Amino acid sequence: MNDPRPMVHVSIVAWNSMSHIPTCLDAVIRQTYPKTMVTVVDNASLDRVMEWLREHTPQIHLIRNTRNVGFARGHNQAMRVSTAPYLLVLNPDVVLEPHWIERAVAAMEADPKVAAIGGRLIRFEYSSDDLKEVVPSGIIDSTGLVISRSRHVRDRGAGERDTGQYQDQENVFGLSGACVMYRRAALDEVKEGEQYFDEDFFAYKEDVDLSWRLLRRGWLNRYEPSLIAYHHRHARSSERTSNRALAQSHQARNIRISRLSYRNHWWLLIKNERPVTLFRDLPWIAWYELKKFMYLMVTAFPALRGGFSALSYHSRMRRKAHLIDQNARMTPSELRRLYFLH
Repeated sequence: MNDPRPMVHVSIVAWNSMSHIPTCLDAVIRQTYPKTMVTVVDNASLDRVMEWLREHTPQIHLIRNTRNVGFARGHNQAMRVSTAPYLLVLNPDVVLEPHWIERAVAAMEADPKVAAIGGRLIRFEYSSDDLKEVVPSGIIDSTGLVISRSRHVRDRGAGERDTGQYQDQENVFGLSGACVMYRRAALDEVKEGEQYFDEDFFAYKEDVDLSWRLLRRGWLNRYEPSLIAYHHRHARSSERTSNRALAQSHQARNIRISRLSYRNHWWLLIKNERPVTLFRDLPWIAWYELKKFMYLMVTAFPALRGGFSALSYHSRMRRKAHLIDQNARMTPSELRRLYFLH
């Protein structure tokens, strides 16, 4: 007898993720929900992750890119593989509790207005260098995304000890792209061309952009506390390098991340902010942007180039903003009233 429950398509984008992918996939395979398929997109990794996947997980669909195309495009590639009604976007350094998918599907099926659902992400470390046993830290990584009047978006509860303070199911501004399930019908309503995540972003804040677009279309982003997963926020280096080389590599990576994040933040505002709400909160926005600019001036000056590259795409982002407005069911003022922290 055929199982009537909907299929869930798990999408994982890997980039030099050999340290994490076995533990991540083991947790996916051990899910209590029976109808899942998995696609792993490899963004030209230099480790042996593809060889390991072919040898140990022949049932998983693999896509190998010849270059690093980023988080957004990688997940878009995977999400187009199937027509499954639910799509679980998962980082390779995230480990799911066994009932995660089953509970997420039940919650989505119970409320057809929910476009995306996520739960408690708790930070973890590995028990030893063999990277096998997950040791939860009890420190929250995310319980959804919140946005302030300054338009600063952050992971709610990040860095707090989990003492049960986020035990209520509730609608939130957005959900972390590290571990979130989407309803395909909702994504199809807000996609830009054939893109669910905006591929111009490459990486960082594309989950915020998608959350914002879903809200404008009238969908809900839902936090469900019974969905528990563990996130290894800071990956370890698997090779021995000198402290100086490690520091230089870390600094270069941080500057690149800061540049992308700074650029994408401006794109977020160009695409999703509107004058009616911008001017109401302009003092808070201006003060936040000034502080951020001064901070980058001192700590990561090259990252400021992200602001200039954001301006070069201004017209492109405005065209996308026009399409968002054409399809919107919620006004910017209503969204601000419901979801922005005051």
